[in-house]
Amino acid sequence: MSTTLHIKNMVCPRCVSVVREKLTGLGLRVTRVELGEAEVADDPPTCRESIGTGGKAASN
Repeated sequence: MSTTLHIKNMVCPRCVSVVREKLTGLGLRVTRVELGEAEVADDPPTCRESIGTGGKAASN
């Protein structure tokens, strides 16, 4: 199962790199990152839990 994350305020290639790095650092299996969106090979509850431990809010 994969989950698409919608991410606000991504405006440049550096944002793509940082988002990929941060999601990977949270233990998520990143499959794709584009401006405004990332896809991870994890289910939604796992994503919310991992992102929440990083100090950010995640919602459906």
